[in-house]
Amino acid sequence: MNTEFATGADNMISYIHPCFTMKNDTYMFTSNPSFVCVLLYIFLGSLSVVTSCGNLLVITSIVYFKQLHTPTNYLILSLAVADLLVGVLVFPFSMAVTVSSCMYHEDLFCKIRDCFDITLCTASILNLCCISIDRYYAVCQPLTYLSNITAKVTAIMILVSWGISVFIGITITVAGFSQGSSQKQVNSIQNASSSKCGAEIPVIETLNWLALSNSLLNPLIYAFFYSWFRSAFRIIVSGKIFQKYSASAQLF
Repeated sequence: MNTEFATGADNMISYIHPCFTMKNDTYMFTSNPSFVCVLLYIFLGSLSVVTSCGNLLVITSIVYFKQLHTPTNYLILSLAVADLLVGVLVFPFSMAVTVSSCMYHEDLFCKIRDCFDITLCTASILNLCCISIDRYYAVCQPLTYLSNITAKVTAIMILVSWGISVFIGITITVAGFSQGSSQKQVNSIQNASSSKCGAEIPVIETLNWLALSNSLLNPLIYAFFYSWFRSAFRIIVSGKIFQKYSASAQLF
């Protein structure tokens, strides 16, 4: 890396992310985080906690209450597991190793972040597709729905979704086409002006976090709007879940 580019990159990175800086050609977390940096990490940390707690409530409700043991809810359970893992694993990794930092360095943490990111986000999307298929049959073919969408069928759908997701995540990461490790991206940054990269990379960073925030919205869309979840939530929060026979409670 030549001196001219290093200087331009340093200025660009300072503009891109308030919590990281370039020192001795190394992209690292700043030793003196700014007020904006602290607020940013508090906000992202809060998103991680809310995402994890929301999906954990969905998982607890479906697993614990017997009335919720249905093929449709098994798909929602699988979606909630994927989104919970996004909140627990991908959010912290993305906070510790940002997208823009991985565009400069290809290391183990970047590969792990990319693998988790691709695998779990793909699993979330495929589970949403499975839920859409389930809803299609329930609405458009109600007479044959129960015979077509059985627990065995949903189990196969879930296994296929996760199998494809793991395969895609590992393959893309190992092949070197993940978001942070592509040498083509690095060369593109080096050949571009610092002002142009300063405009592009924040967009990538923002879009990445918007994609991750989908895992926060899924519990609201696919669970919180259902009356059964609101009933289960009240039982869990009130502590009635510890009462005898609460698992057999009528939720709807």
